[in-house]
Amino acid sequence: MIRLYNEPSCTTDLIVIGEAANALSPELRQRYREVNWRGAIDMRNFAVHGFFVVTYERVWQTVTGVVPAFRGQSAAILETEIPEGGES
Repeated sequence: MIRLYNEPSCTTDLIVIGEAANALSPELRQRYREVNWRGAIDMRNFAVHGFFVVTYERVWQTVTGVVPAFRGQSAAILETEIPEGGES
């Protein structure tokens, strides 16, 4: 099977997303309850601590099925929390 993505890189990206979500304040996560913060954090934990059982099909499913919506939600939060040209 030909793979059109870099498997370790995608896994690393999911780890970074989960780390970033975990670093957000509980208050911010509470303000934006519609975002699946727990899912991002759990995926990070699974990728880090269960690395030898991570399937790349699962990683790719997450990258293509979950990350696009998460990215859109994150972009909207950034626009709300840090207006263009401003600081938080």
